[in-house]
Amino acid sequence: MTDLSHKPEKAGLFIYGATTGEGGERRWSVVAPYSEGRFGHYDKYYVLPKGSVDHDDFPADMPVAQRRLLTALKEAYEETGIDLLRFLGTAHLDVLLRGQTLTNITSDLPEFAGITIKKFDPTPVHHTYQWHGVAPNPVTLYGVEIAGLEHLRPLLKNRANGNGFGHVEMPVQSRVSDASIYPTVDDLMQWLETGEMPDRPWARGTHASLPPVEGKPFATWFAQLKERLGYDGLLRPLPASAYPRGGLIQDNSELKQRERWEKFNEKIQKAGGEDNRQFRAALKSIKKQMEMLGILDGDTGEIKLDEKDCPLMSYYQEGAELLDMEDYFTYCIERMRANKAYAQAFGGAKASDDYWRPADYLHRSQLAACLPLVPEPVIEQVEQRLQQQLHAERKPWDAPSLRPLPSDVGLHATQKRMARPQIKPSQSWVTQEVEKATAQSMLANPALLG
Repeated sequence: MTDLSHKPEKAGLFIYGATTGEGGERRWSVVAPYSEGRFGHYDKYYVLPKGSVDHDDFPADMPVAQRRLLTALKEAYEETGIDLLRFLGTAHLDVLLRGQTLTNITSDLPEFAGITIKKFDPTPVHHTYQWHGVAPNPVTLYGVEIAGLEHLRPLLKNRANGNGFGHVEMPVQSRVSDASIYPTVDDLMQWLETGEMPDRPWARGTHASLPPVEGKPFATWFAQLKERLGYDGLLRPLPASAYPRGGLIQDNSELKQRERWEKFNEKIQKAGGEDNRQFRAALKSIKKQMEMLGILDGDTGEIKLDEKDCPLMSYYQEGAELLDMEDYFTYCIERMRANKAYAQAFGGAKASDDYWRPADYLHRSQLAACLPLVPEPVIEQVEQRLQQQLHAERKPWDAPSLRPLPSDVGLHATQKRMARPQIKPSQSWVTQEVEKATAQSMLANPALLG
C-alpha cells in the first residue's frame, strides 16, 4: 500500500441544500464555518469544513478513500457542530464506505427532525491549493445535499455568534480578555522564548517545559534558530487600544514587531526541514498544555489559538452559520481581494501578488473544489454580482468567470468568456459590506500595512 502519511492532504464536506425564505422563496444555502480573530477582529472569515487526513489514525489495511471520507465527516462535525456520523448510523455509513450513493435518508434521532439527506455521493472532487503560496495542499471534498437545512440551525457551533452575516456579536478579544484565565501574548511568547511555562494564575500551579532539541535546552536551540534566521527579539503584546474598531492605530512600532514575527514564521516554513518540524512541535506542545489546563477547548471547541499564520499572537473563535450560497461565494471572493492574509491562507494568492482578478482568487483557492457541486443558477448570479462591482470599479477587463478549468478540478468544464457587462455602475451590498470591513481588517492584520 502507498504510504501517504507524509502528505499534507485535507478532506472536507460541503453541506448544502434548498431552503425556504420568509417570503416563501426557495434559495440555495450552505453551512458555512467561520473564524473571527485569525484574519481580522469583529469580522467573520468563512472557510471550508475540512481538516488533515492523519493516516496513522486508521488501520493500515483501510483503503485511502475510506480514510478521507471518515476524516471529512469528523472535520465537518468539529467545525460546524453537525454530526452526520451520528445521523447516518452504522448501516448507512457502511453503504457510503462501499462507494455507493445515499438518497433520501432520514434519522429517528430527535435533533435531526425535519432533515433529509437527499443525496450523499461518496465520489469526491479533488483540488490542490497553495497555502501561503509555498505549501501545496491537496483537498478531497465531498458534497451532501440536505432537505430541511434550516432545521440544522440549533445544532450549529457557536450559534450565538452566528446571527449576523459578516460580523460577530461577541468578538474573541472580549471572550479572552481576563488575563487570569487566558495567557496574554506576552505570556505565550515568554513561554516559547524560555521553554518554560510562566508562573501565572491561569497555570493553576502546574509547570511544564518544552523538550530539549538536539541535546540542547529548548531556549538555547530557539535562540540559535532565531540568530540563524535573522530574528533578534522577544515580541511584546499589542494592546487592544492599538486597533479600536473604526479608530486610528496608536502604536505602529507594535504592529511592525508583529509583522517581523510573521515574516520569521514564513521564513522558517519555507526553509522546512528539521528546524521547522521542531518549531511546529513546540507550538503544538504549548497548545496541548493549554488544552490540558482547560484554557482551550480542543477540536470541537470555539476558542482557538493561532499556531500557523502568526503563531501564538492571536486567539480566534470558530463557529458556523447557514448562508445563502450566492452570498457565501461572493463574500469569500471579496474578502480575499480585501485581505491578503486571508487570501494567502485560503490559497487564493501568494505574498508577492498585488492584484488578482476575482476568478483567479476562486480558481486557486479552496473554493474551486466546491464549484462542481454548485447549481448553475448560483454561479450565474455570483458572476453577475462581481461584474457589477468590477464595472463600478472601472475594471470591465477583469470580468469574472467562475467556471473551473479542467486542470483545477479534473472535470469537463470550460472557462466561460463573458462580454463587457452592460450594467449600470452601482455598488452592490457586497461592495458596501467589504468597504465597511476593510478598514478594520487592515488594522488587525499588520502585514497589510506595508
